[in-house]
Amino acid sequence: MAINDGGTAFPTMDARELDKCPSLASPGMTLRDYFAAQVLPTLRIDVGCIRSIEETAAECARIAYMIADAMLAERAKP
Repeated sequence: MAINDGGTAFPTMDARELDKCPSLASPGMTLRDYFAAQVLPTLRIDVGCIRSIEETAAECARIAYMIADAMLAERAKP
């Protein structure tokens, strides 16, 4: 199943314009990426529980995208 990425967060051109000049296309980040990035600074890291920085980074990213997915699901509701 494809992940709903919400489309582009900051599209640079109207979709009709992109069809006319695809070389100028710059999709930028997805709305899912934008939401996840906004969540990261709010995550609290318990330093006493860190096993490795890699594990901590992976866990933060997983949580951020889980929240971003929930935001996109809520946004899709009527």
